[in-house]
Amino acid sequence: MTVTIAKPQLPPLARPASSLFGVGPERAAQLARLEIFTVEDLLLHRPRRYEDRRHFRPIAELQLDDRQLPGDPSSPRA
Repeated sequence: MTVTIAKPQLPPLARPASSLFGVGPERAAQLARLEIFTVEDLLLHRPRRYEDRRHFRPIAELQLDDRQLPGDPSSPRA
């Protein structure tokens, strides 16, 4: 008779970010630079900036002094 000892499972939020589909060693290293190590860290991470891509102006409509950075509150709205 063989006795198998089950490893205790980590709670889903405590699992390493590298356990997610699509997160390989390179992406895990990028996340580590942002101090994201677990799934919980990833879910609670707040991006430094947000790019609102709903309101773009064509290049022909831009003026010399206009700033067209999505999500920038100082950018003029179309």
